[in-house]
Amino acid sequence: MDPCPTSSPELGSACALPASARCRYRCDLILACSAQGTWGKSADACPKCNAPDTPIATPSGNRTIDSLVPGDLVYSIHQGQVSIVPIAETGRQAQWDHHVMRLQLATGAVLHISPTHPTADGRTMGDLAAEGRLDGVRIVSAALVPFRHSHTYDILPASDTGTYYAGGVLVGSTLAPTRRIAAAPSPTCGLVAGR
Repeated sequence: MDPCPTSSPELGSACALPASARCRYRCDLILACSAQGTWGKSADACPKCNAPDTPIATPSGNRTIDSLVPGDLVYSIHQGQVSIVPIAETGRQAQWDHHVMRLQLATGAVLHISPTHPTADGRTMGDLAAEGRLDGVRIVSAALVPFRHSHTYDILPASDTGTYYAGGVLVGSTLAPTRRIAAAPSPTCGLVAGR
């Protein structure tokens, strides 16, 4: 069971977790338990996510991630099956001097996603390499390249997994709420809309 409180505690209130504990409530709200036993805001900034032209699977066909808003319908995994669910939140983050993973898939899809963005199976995009697999699809090439856009984007489907299909493969969302952050912080992204 996740030791993080289900709703974000007030800054300065008592924290019963170990001093190293950090809890994520939104991409811009990460709280840390201090050595003095109180909650404070973590200094971590929101990392980066998808290129704006990333194709996202929706019931009306692929749409670019930058065109999606809360309430739009997307495909996700919910209760163990592919389902159509609304988007709960969207994230957009300005970038300067950023690099992304360019992943060319055997299906012909090419994704430009930050190395820290999660896969659906618990890895990050930076963990992927040529001849590996992403959601069962062979990766033809994987390289870190300069990012050519001004912003990165992410979405959070209203499903129990928070996953979605980008370029035909299932990926994780960096906007998933109330996550315990491991020693190596899991990524988050952007300014949140839709709460």
